Amino acid sequence: MHVHQDIDRRIDEIAASLKSLVTRLRAAGFVFYHPNDVFPGVESDVELREVGPVPYALAAFWRRIGSVDLTGSHPNWTGCEYPDPLFVYPALTAAAEVDDFLANRAIGLEVEFPYKIPIAPDSFHKENVSGGMWYNVDCPATDHNPL
Repeated sequence: MHVHQDIDRRIDEIAASLKSLVTRLRAAGFVFYHPNDVFPGVESDVELREVGPVPYALAAFWRRIGSVDLTGSHPNWTGCEYPDPLFVYPALTAAAEVDDFLANRAIGLEVEFPYKIPIAPDSFHKENVSGGMWYNVDCPATDHNPL
C-alpha cells in the first residue's frame, strides 16, 4: 500500500474513533469547554490557504477531519489539574500564524526562528492558564506553497 494511502486510511480510522469518543464522553456527562469546536469538521477553504509545505499526515488530518477540541471537565473526575486533552487547531489557525510570520519574517530570520505550525495549545493554555509555546511542527514558510 502506498504510504499516503495508508495515512489516509489511518486518518479515516481516527475520525471514526473521535466520533465515537465524543459520543461516549457526552453520554458519560463530560462537559466540553467549547461545544461548537469539539469536532466541527473540515473548513471549506482549507485548500485555498497558503502555509508552506506541511507534513502529509497533518495536511491529511486538516483535509479529512479538520480540527478537534476535547477540552472540558467531568464533575466527578479529579486528580489532574492539567489533563492535556486532545486538541488540534484548524488549518486556518496555521494560515493566520504564517501570515503573521511572513509579515515579520526579517525579524524571525535574524534570530533563526523558523515558522512553527501551531498544532495545539500547551496543557496550561488548554485550562485557561498562561503557559508556554503551543505544540508545533517547524515548517519552511514561503509566500506561495499551498497546503
